[in-house]
Amino acid sequence: MRNGRHEIVTDCDCVGPGVCDRHGCTKTPHWYQLCRTRADYFRLWEEGRGPGQSRQPDSSPRRERDGSVFDCRHRGAVVRTALGSDESGARTVTLHECRRHGHCHTVDGVRVRDRVDGRDATVCSRCRDRQPSRSTPHVGPLHVYFHVWPLRTGADVWRWNIDQLRQRLELFNGRRIVGIATSSDAEPPEAVERELAGCDCEFVVRPNDSDLREVATMTPALARLRDEPGATLVSHAKGVTRSSEAVRRWSRLCWALCCDHPERVVRGLERFPLVGPFRKRHGFDKPPPRGWHYHGGFYWFRNDAVAQRNAVPESAWHGSESFPGRWFEPSEGGVFLFDLAQGDLLYGHLSQRLQERYETWRRTRDRSHTSSSTI
Repeated sequence: MRNGRHEIVTDCDCVGPGVCDRHGCTKTPHWYQLCRTRADYFRLWEEGRGPGQSRQPDSSPRRERDGSVFDCRHRGAVVRTALGSDESGARTVTLHECRRHGHCHTVDGVRVRDRVDGRDATVCSRCRDRQPSRSTPHVGPLHVYFHVWPLRTGADVWRWNIDQLRQRLELFNGRRIVGIATSSDAEPPEAVERELAGCDCEFVVRPNDSDLREVATMTPALARLRDEPGATLVSHAKGVTRSSEAVRRWSRLCWALCCDHPERVVRGLERFPLVGPFRKRHGFDKPPPRGWHYHGGFYWFRNDAVAQRNAVPESAWHGSESFPGRWFEPSEGGVFLFDLAQGDLLYGHLSQRLQERYETWRRTRDRSHTSSSTI
């Protein structure tokens, strides 16, 4: 003891007796002190064999057990990637906003120096201020399908979109499928593969087809995901053929709303088979879907819901965007922000208003509803 207090000699991150999220049991004051001061007892709890534990040893990855992306209510949006280091050398991690510590990351064992104040960024799984939700939601592994047409004239745009994906890759603990469209005026598929080297992605390469667009790679990607549990994000490199500041704002909002607040995504998927940022109660002409879609083509779906309906994208240029309305009723689609009217287009000034609304929500965590299906 030191000054009448027990010296901490383990990696115990509990703040007191009671429910221990890390070890899945309730610790008495005596057990709490043992966990902090006795390496042998701490090791038993780590292995799932400690006092009060009835579960089998947890063999899931450390990130899933201690510091999953759903765990802390203080963690916010993605800020940037940063270079850190661990025992094996340099490593790139994603920094998040933290309402308690400024910035944090979720990769245990990696040290990242915050360039703003010079301190080490907080590691979520080791943070004493971590506050998991009372009932952490789960829908299974999270997958991503991302389509890119690497046009030479839009190189800065598609690379920017890939960077948005790369910053958020830690969210996707399932399959990461990247569809690449090829053409004579595009860079070769290897250019995309180099951008994602070391990111554990699998690639679907198809010739660019103006009549199909994303559908050319989305159809085989969904076939790979059909028997996978969990949920999938549908996304693409927005603005390659139509670049503007409004499109960039729109794309940034889609990435942020779909990936930076995963607790909303997963809770939404527990209520709805699909969720997305901008639901528009207006469909496409031929053939008519059910009169709605997610404007911009970013959305999540539960794999089991898609598999049960044998849902496939329509063989048309709008097949990816019309997919939700072709197979699901409007009431089955949750929306993150609010519904758009038939004439609303995010290419114009509306994107600026939505950006302002999102920033307001992000600062205040305002959860006011605009419709019964708003998440």
